[in-house]
Amino acid sequence: MSIQTNEHKRKRLSIDELRNCKGFENYTDEQAEETITSIEKLSVLFYEIYFKTKSVKQTI
Repeated sequence: MSIQTNEHKRKRLSIDELRNCKGFENYTDEQAEETITSIEKLSVLFYEIYFKTKSVKQTI
């Protein structure tokens, strides 16, 4: 699933890509999907905070 945000394309981590990371090798599909969704939500949150902070600094 690709999502376009502020002219930047994001690529969603696949289950196989997650399983290639140390500690996630034996995750079930369901566990992997939940983890990927959590990582995705955190990433969007950090992205939004970063640009809000950047915007505030530019107005000062």
